[in-house]
Amino acid sequence: MVRDNLVVARRWALDHPVLVVALVALVARAMVATVLNVSDTWSLAPDAGQYLAVAEASADGRIKVFWLGYGESLYRSTWAYTAQIAALFEIFGPFRSLGQAVSVAYGALTAAATTSLALRVVRRPFALGAGLIVALAPSQVLWSSVALRESLVWAVLAIVGLILLRVKPTSNQRSVLIVVAWLGLAYLALVHLRNQTAFLMLWSAACALAISPGNRLARVSLAVLFLIAVPWSVGRSIADLEFLSRSAGRLGTVRTYMAMEAETAIVAPELYLPDSSRNGTSVLDAGGGVATVVPSGTVVRKSTVEPLDGQTPSSTSTTLVVRAEGDQVDAVSTTTAHVGVLDRTIEESEAGQKFVIDLEGRAVSVHNDLSANLSAFPRGLVAVSIRPFPWEEWTSSRRFMASAESVFWLPLIIAAGAGIWCRRRELAVIAFPALLAVTVLVSGAVTHGNLGTAFRHRGQILWALAVLASAGLQWWVDRRKIGEDQ
Repeated sequence: MVRDNLVVARRWALDHPVLVVALVALVARAMVATVLNVSDTWSLAPDAGQYLAVAEASADGRIKVFWLGYGESLYRSTWAYTAQIAALFEIFGPFRSLGQAVSVAYGALTAAATTSLALRVVRRPFALGAGLIVALAPSQVLWSSVALRESLVWAVLAIVGLILLRVKPTSNQRSVLIVVAWLGLAYLALVHLRNQTAFLMLWSAACALAISPGNRLARVSLAVLFLIAVPWSVGRSIADLEFLSRSAGRLGTVRTYMAMEAETAIVAPELYLPDSSRNGTSVLDAGGGVATVVPSGTVVRKSTVEPLDGQTPSSTSTTLVVRAEGDQVDAVSTTTAHVGVLDRTIEESEAGQKFVIDLEGRAVSVHNDLSANLSAFPRGLVAVSIRPFPWEEWTSSRRFMASAESVFWLPLIIAAGAGIWCRRRELAVIAFPALLAVTVLVSGAVTHGNLGTAFRHRGQILWALAVLASAGLQWWVDRRKIGEDQ
């Protein structure tokens, strides 16, 4: 009787894989969200409080004065997500569960979209498995059970994969233009979620569109149109090249800021100790009553605010001079308090060495040259793809859970690589998830400075790896069957 029921349940699941995965994902996330809400647990995702706070401020009409210089910038840069929570707060009131509900819904949507995409690549049992990976992966469940933008980022990327599948060899120009329009909306959403991901999606989708089957000249022309028209329509440069130019010269800056004060820094920040005839430090007021400690004898001849995410800084930093004469120290500072959410202030010494000031007032060297980026790449790639390892020291429950899940990432990546190889002739299906997975890992390797950020951003490509890995697994199973038959 039990066996018969299991057979019936399995058959029903295989007949309705998208629905089954969506329900499993929804139930898992709803349960975790309820537990976190009832127990008032914030430690597993402390950043969630920021999104709830700015959404509440927006709903109350005080976003311009809330968390001056930072709150409005955070709201604008994550508008596609926080505006939804703000709208719910206006209607029902500022309840944490509303923000969680938004994330839960997008988490379930991501799992369902993954299954739907996998059905175009592999047979139903393997597509069901791909969807369940996304539905039940601990990090995916957790980050889509709290008020974080992550699940909406995943959902948009997975939907882009589905949109590109509409481009077929027989598609006419009108159909492809409709696809480009939908891709434009997805890009617009990502611009207001995470600019770095928007850039990677833009180029990955354009390349996938260009190499899709059919009239190659028409596809390439539409891909070029996509690169030019879509960013321009939202006020960005053609092909988002301005963002690329700004970011390429500041990769070391991003790594340094992410590593500072982080327990899981991938590379420990290097303190800047300039040559000086005097030892010791000088203390100055860096604005807002904050004491900054810099090496005695240092002359900071330039202090600039470099917006990394295409945003206009909400304030600026000007010349800062520290001069030691005998026992007297003169300090002049006109640094203002806050800048945009992703802006980074860079100081430069008289010798031309760039550095930043950490929360303890120490000068930390910044290296943005090519050699520094190349040396950071191998360690960064390992960190962004498969760390933390289970044998590393567990300093927190979050790191323990991350290390437990990391065990499955290396086999998943290997299976995904096999899937890319065995389905390499079906570019229309595997091009976008493969390109996105590679670009996210490569860009993360030279930008992420700590394991926490690297691990969270890795979640952006789990849906893509699950689809590609299902293709690799199906290929391996089929080859084994052929070998057994022989």
